[in-house]
Amino acid sequence: MATAWLFLSVLCLQIHVSVSGDETSVFVKEDESVQLNIQEDKGTQFTILTWTFNSSENIVTYINKYKDTEISDNYKNRVEFNIETFSLTLKNLQKTDSGLYTAKTTGDSDRDIAKYRISVLEPVEVPVIVLSDWSTTDVCNVTFSCKGHNLSLTSSCDSRSCSEEKVTSSGGSTLIVYVTGNSIICNYSNPVSWKMDTKDIQHACPYIEGTQPIDDTIYESVKDLSVRTEDPSTVYSTVGEFSQVPKETKETASKLETVYAFANYKCNDSSDKFANSEIVTPMTQS
Repeated sequence: MATAWLFLSVLCLQIHVSVSGDETSVFVKEDESVQLNIQEDKGTQFTILTWTFNSSENIVTYINKYKDTEISDNYKNRVEFNIETFSLTLKNLQKTDSGLYTAKTTGDSDRDIAKYRISVLEPVEVPVIVLSDWSTTDVCNVTFSCKGHNLSLTSSCDSRSCSEEKVTSSGGSTLIVYVTGNSIICNYSNPVSWKMDTKDIQHACPYIEGTQPIDDTIYESVKDLSVRTEDPSTVYSTVGEFSQVPKETKETASKLETVYAFANYKCNDSSDKFANSEIVTPMTQS
């Protein structure tokens, strides 16, 4: 049995499936639309073509002879039928629309010309990563869990690597956790959507290879300091004239007065070196 897992993320999602014979599985996001095609030769003769839901409820009945289309009351404004291609478009699908859709013809022989198993899914929620335990000793170990709706799993990292874990539900949802670079990543997806959560493990486990934290401290090497000795510099200030003379200075000056006179001498010859010399001795006033 052929199974087609088709999902397309576009502004207005439409899934086109063209498989004849066997039942085909199609996943559709809630509130979106899907087009169901048939590959029956358009020249094939038939009397009536009918699209049914779960083999019991008629959606569309097309009478080939009169080119007449009848849409059941429950599906009016919810479906479109193409009389050229015989395709059926289901609009604004809800989870209750999940089920088996069959196109069959009647005439010379009755036969099924298309079968689609439609699964209408809600988009997944954002998963949540929780760091439950870690250590930063010589061997660093981090244990964390990831939860997404009805799925959860636990994984761990040692000092060199982190294991990848994966779990899948019966409804097609998948939860995967792995580490890339400095981040733990949890990816939660189903066939129509995906969401992710990340956690930085640099500070929780700096010993894991490739996850060392970036030190934000800037270091500057200091060069040897040279010692230089300089002579001291002295600045002198000129003191202006002092208007008052100390008393003791006056008294001393009056008692000690010395008058010097210069001796004039003339050398006449070697025998009379100091002829006509006049020697003046100092006179001290008392």
